[in-house]
Amino acid sequence: MNSLPILDGNGSNVDLATTNTPSGAVTHHTLGTNDLCLDAWGRQKVVNDYTMFAGLWSFNVPNRQWVAFHQDTTNLPGGFVEVGEVPKDNTGDHIKSYNGMLSVKADTDFNVHLQSKRHMRYQPNKGFLYSTAVILPDPTNVLYTRHFGVMGGRRNGLYFELIGTGSAFTLNVVRRRHIGTAVEEFKTDITASLPDGFDMSKGHVYDIQAQWRGVGNIKFFIDLALIHTEELLGTLDAMSVSNPSFHVGWSAFGDGAEILAGCVDVSSEGGYREQKLYTSATTGDTLLSCRKDGGNSTALLGLRIPTEITYNGSAADYTRDLLINRMSPFGKDEMVISVWAGREINLPNLAGVSLFQDNEDSYWQSAIEDTGTDELDIAFQLDKANMRNVYAARLEKDVFIPIQMTGREDLDYYMTAGDIMIFAFKPDGNSQLAGITVEMSEEM
Repeated sequence: MNSLPILDGNGSNVDLATTNTPSGAVTHHTLGTNDLCLDAWGRQKVVNDYTMFAGLWSFNVPNRQWVAFHQDTTNLPGGFVEVGEVPKDNTGDHIKSYNGMLSVKADTDFNVHLQSKRHMRYQPNKGFLYSTAVILPDPTNVLYTRHFGVMGGRRNGLYFELIGTGSAFTLNVVRRRHIGTAVEEFKTDITASLPDGFDMSKGHVYDIQAQWRGVGNIKFFIDLALIHTEELLGTLDAMSVSNPSFHVGWSAFGDGAEILAGCVDVSSEGGYREQKLYTSATTGDTLLSCRKDGGNSTALLGLRIPTEITYNGSAADYTRDLLINRMSPFGKDEMVISVWAGREINLPNLAGVSLFQDNEDSYWQSAIEDTGTDELDIAFQLDKANMRNVYAARLEKDVFIPIQMTGREDLDYYMTAGDIMIFAFKPDGNSQLAGITVEMSEEM
């Protein structure tokens, strides 16, 4: 790189490329190590981290942010299955807030996994950084295995793996990828790289940094020190991780195995808000009938995001999240619009509605009420008790009122894999006709 002469405090030239300084001068350091660290005009680039996701567990484990899974130990090697919500009062046996920390704990019946609802995407040409603080009790227990890091469902991921060996422990770093129909794991034992006397049962900070681009190197840090670099540049004939859209994950295997975590952050180094594409769902230009009597709103539109799709001939975890931007309800009379949300595992009737169809250019699904069969509304009425009424507003007669759902600070509402949302109407007058358009941003 060309040298960049500047004046130091003594009025002498300093060569930033070599950090050579005259005797007695303050040492200056190079900010970049190659020409890509300068812009096209030779100006130094500066990178700031942008937090895409962060988690704390001061009082509880919010179900709006986290999803819990169990693996039945009597039916191994069966996979993890999503379970009901984590109790707000921390009375759960497996996942809870404990002294301000997250506790994920397995028992004799179940291995346990907790993951974020949101999927944080690697942003092209930016660095990717995962950071957490973890305590791992009884690290040498031969029955215990624990994973923590970023994972793309069951098929992709970058994470730490602690395995008890009885008298000691093994600490691995793992890269998992889904290529074709196979899931491959690449493990490196980094136990010998730890400082003498390193105690996994005490609190340490762990970081994973990737210069990804699909083929870049991946670095693993403990207590801010570089422990291992997976040297990948120029070595791969396929992507290092086939889907770099990750959730944060914590897994505990073995009766009594526990992970305690203080916080977690996933950042894009030099990035900003996720790249998204406009998409929408609408009931169309024909108004639909909704009930006036009975006290119940009528479901006219449903949205659903699958947990799995078929990709390259095999099942793949679906990781594109939807940001709900704006609703535009309309009707021929005064009415109330209500929005309901829930998880597919708790909504068996809505999950089985045949009206749900894939979007033409993606895999999120929508269902428009068939007023001849009332299929969507019947399923909604049966499942409504297991949904949350997340929004309601009154509409005036023949008035079009867009309802902005995002763009206001900290009010972003995301739908993620396994979510179902219903838009329902309850008219006041005799004209029982309405419709709605929902505008969304889909992460790519």
